[in-house]
Amino acid sequence: EGHIYGCLGEITVAKFLNIYPGLGINTFTSTADLGDNLEVRHRIQKNSNFKKELIIRPHNDPDRIYISTRGEPPSIELVGWISGKDGMKKEYIANHGNFGDAYFIPDEALNSNFEELLDLIV
Repeated sequence: EGHIYGCLGEITVAKFLNIYPGLGINTFTSTADLGDNLEVRHRIQKNSNFKKELIIRPHNDPDRIYISTRGEPPSIELVGWISGKDGMKKEYIANHGNFGDAYFIPDEALNSNFEELLDLIV
């Protein structure tokens, strides 16, 4: 179920940016979710046990752009985006749920100007 929602997040971003979604399976860090350097991170609204933060893991590529989406069909929200370098700051490190340290970027630290993102990928 989680992969399906993640796919919906990727399709939402691809549609907004007018790019083709590759929809790769089990590619994880070998290729970007979209284009050459876009990673989509999706959160499900009903999962209220976790904070609604964008997650970047320490092994993720700092040269990619990370985009946060949220929700369930029929309403998927584009929350915001951040470069890996800006997201991988010490102040964002946490260990939610004992899954190991990762960078948890709050919504207010994300750039919500998707027009600016369009300029970066064109």
